[in-house]
Amino acid sequence: MQPGHKKRRSQGVRGPDSMARPAARHARAAALFRRRGRRPGFALRLLLLPEEVRSLVEDGTISAGHARAILSLPAARLQKAAAQKIVALRLSVRQAEAMCKRMLQEEEKPEPKPAPLTVDYVAECEKSLTRRLDRKVRIVNGKRKGRFELEFYGQEDLQRLYDALLALGKTEETPECLN
Repeated sequence: MQPGHKKRRSQGVRGPDSMARPAARHARAAALFRRRGRRPGFALRLLLLPEEVRSLVEDGTISAGHARAILSLPAARLQKAAAQKIVALRLSVRQAEAMCKRMLQEEEKPEPKPAPLTVDYVAECEKSLTRRLDRKVRIVNGKRKGRFELEFYGQEDLQRLYDALLALGKTEETPECLN
């Protein structure tokens, strides 16, 4: 025993054979899992996969690299779907990673809320005036003001349009689009 060894223990510093070092912890955990390597944490993460996906890894149908890509997905249903696609399409690990990344992005996107149904009153007024005047009518809205555009074809047509507009002003009924 080295001199001062008790002092080191009392100060909280552990000896050279302790589990304080990450490499030693990994080596011992790997021995427990009968797995060679320095990262048994990944083996523990494999236990988080659904049973169907784990069995695919154990059978060798998909590799550990595929499983690592699948682990990036949060939900078990997504993980199962990804594993099935990987097997069906025989994807490489890189292709599987790209697919899982796309699936994750699609999952994170909130579905757009359906826009409330709105009635376009300007369009309805255009249709109503087009029917009543027998010509194309266009209503243009600006920031502060708007305008009507009425088509006419020649001087006689302009006169008929003018008379029709005067007749509209004399009637007491309101247009359909304003009802």
